[in-house]
Formats: sequence, C-alpha cells, structure tokens
Amino acid sequence: MFRFRERFRYFMMGRNGFDRFSTFLCILAMVMMVVSIFIPFKIPKLIVSGLGTGVMIYSYFRIFSRNLSARARENYWYTSLVTLDRFRSTNAKKKAMDRKTHKIFKCPNCRQKIRVPKHRGKICIRCPKCRIEFVKKT
Repeated sequence: MFRFRERFRYFMMGRNGFDRFSTFLCILAMVMMVVSIFIPFKIPKLIVSGLGTGVMIYSYFRIFSRNLSARARENYWYTSLVTLDRFRSTNAKKKAMDRKTHKIFKCPNCRQKIRVPKHRGKICIRCPKCRIEFVKKT
C-alpha cells in the first residue's frame, strides 16, 4: 500500500489535481448519470448519459493535465463566476437590512456613493474621495 501511494504521488507531480472546477464537473457528471437512470425514453436517456460521460472525461482530463496555466485560468473563471453570484446576493441582503438605519447619497462632484445614518436632520456630508462638502437631509 505504501508503495502505491508513493508511486501515485510521484505520478501526480506537476499535474493539476482536484480544484473547485474539477470537483463541480465530477459532481455534475454523477448527477447527470443518476438522472439518466430514471429517464424512461431511450434517446433522451442516451443523450443525458452521454453528456454525463463526456463531462466526467473532461473533469479527469483536467485533473491529470500538465498544462497548469490553462487549468488555472479555467478554475479562475469558474470561481469568479461563483463568487460574483454570491457577492451579488449578499450585497443585496446587506442593502435591504441597512435600508431602515442608513441612507445612501451620491456625491454631486464625483458620483461616489456615501452611506450615512438616517434621522439626523440636515447634515453636512464630506465625500471621502474628492473631499467636497454638501448638505443633505437624512
């Protein structure tokens, strides 16, 4: 067993290995193959299982690939897509929670968004970006 581990470790040197995108592709392929089991019609079943097999082959190609720069670009694309979606949802949730306690104004000079507390009356707001002062009612 120990020899196999060492050989496998040596084999995997310089290869991409598992990253987030490869993991996603493997899970997607397994889901497609399981779904294809429950499809009663032959042609859609073949299409879904064929796509699942193709996705699985591509994920293993990525895992064993030695072209690290191309695989890193693909993984970066995938993670940026996933984190952008998460960022949008958390940012919208934060804005909804802040709506009761804060108000957002735009600087008339540079259009920078400035968050100020509500219910303070007329206040003088200084833009942190261009240092211009303007008066608004909160």
